[in-house]
Amino acid sequence: MRSIEPLGPERASFPLEHYRQAILCKEAYPWARRYLASLQSGGVRDVLGAVSFNLQQPVQLIAEAVQCGWFVVPNGKNGTFSARHFAERGRMAAALPWLPDILQRALQAESRARHHRPAERYTFGVRRLPGFVDLALALPHRLSRLPLDHQVGATTGELWFEVLADVHAVTAALAAQIECFAPAWMWAPAASLEHQVERLRQHGCANLLIAYVSQTRDRWIDSPEQKKLEDVLYRGLPVVEYERWYLERAARARADEEGRWRAPFARIRELAGIFDDARSFARIPLGRLIRELSGGRFTLQREADSNPGLVVEVAPNYLVGGGEGIDEPFALANFCQALADALADVPCSFPGCLEACRQARASLIAFQSDTAAPCERAG
Repeated sequence: MRSIEPLGPERASFPLEHYRQAILCKEAYPWARRYLASLQSGGVRDVLGAVSFNLQQPVQLIAEAVQCGWFVVPNGKNGTFSARHFAERGRMAAALPWLPDILQRALQAESRARHHRPAERYTFGVRRLPGFVDLALALPHRLSRLPLDHQVGATTGELWFEVLADVHAVTAALAAQIECFAPAWMWAPAASLEHQVERLRQHGCANLLIAYVSQTRDRWIDSPEQKKLEDVLYRGLPVVEYERWYLERAARARADEEGRWRAPFARIRELAGIFDDARSFARIPLGRLIRELSGGRFTLQREADSNPGLVVEVAPNYLVGGGEGIDEPFALANFCQALADALADVPCSFPGCLEACRQARASLIAFQSDTAAPCERAG
């Protein structure tokens, strides 16, 4: 049997397989118990002298695993875990020797990723890559192969070793993921997606492609785009073909959205022109003027019973001043005119409309503050 290789500087490469034959050797269990007991009394040589040569190394490896804390010598029925040993499964899993190093690497990788990746914008629907630290902290809890409660004769040394092998494999995958995302350009949205996808594949992280594109490009991945990315993953679609498809689709979507918002933008400008012609800002005369000059298309009204703010409906389900809580017609006129001015500098789209409303709100607040200041000084 080969001797134990020394642990490398990275415990993620812990040679777990060197312990397999020893853990599976039930004949070594009684001798391992005697060996561990002899460590206290100094009779190690006597025990090893009594052990057959082919069992000496398994006994020493089992004792080493027990001393490290990730194994116990089974003393239940037919060499299985007793109820007391089964209850210690969480402690044993937490004592796995490679966990501290992978957690430290995960903490460093998380800090590095926060520095490299763009600031979080919390765009709706963006998928996030799994956190390195979360994955590392979850490693000792990956015990799903074990029964939920102790069952006599169910948990063998072989089953326990397979559970640990699963944890070891997931640790290796996490180490590869940390290495994959180490370069700053892996977080750069302007970097070549083709090179980024190639690196994902080289490190066995291609399954993260959809979440990776969503987070680094800060966008929601809908069903058609997800299918295209799956084509890249599983059906050999070149990345450049996917990018060409996405750009053409995005251009069509922008054109469609501009077409939908062109009419509401024009109506807001028309309403601003009506406010320019107003000679009175009393609610009833102003409402009559708006209705007459718009040919009945615009209506000055209260927003709702629960929100008595003034609004003007310029299109179905679009209220100028909606949600602003504007009580005075003159303030509504100022808001509408500021909104019309802001629309000239934003894209003809829903996000553009939201930005224009934000600018108009700020302009109205500044105007109201300026007009209130002289009154406060006079008082």
